[in-house]
Amino acid sequence: MDEMDFIISKYTEKTFDDAVVSVIKNIEKKGWAIFTIYDIRERLAAKGFVLGKMKIIEFCSAKNADRILRKNPAISICMPCRISVFESDGKIVIASMKPMAMGSFFKGIDASDIEEVDAGINEIINDSI
Repeated sequence: MDEMDFIISKYTEKTFDDAVVSVIKNIEKKGWAIFTIYDIRERLAAKGFVLGKMKIIEFCSAKNADRILRKNPAISICMPCRISVFESDGKIVIASMKPMAMGSFFKGIDASDIEEVDAGINEIINDSI
């Protein structure tokens, strides 16, 4: 298996900060809730490590989370959803795990349970590039 079997990843011409704002706006546009935004570069710098620009945005679709968690609470280890915005080789990347790939690992969860979340994350990323 290749990492791209589990990841949706797109380059954007936007600046890092504009890409982060775009992701946030597109999550909110879907009516999904943002839990927190981690500035990984800042957190590592506080411990003396140097890393390129990277933020992780955690968010959730309550309707989908409720439905899926009722089928198998163990899938909570994959929640909340996350989209990362980071700099790689001078380019800005917007990426996330593919929910369809992760859902297949859990009993009682099938593709129809994950489709809406998967489509939503793809839409958020595509609308953010």
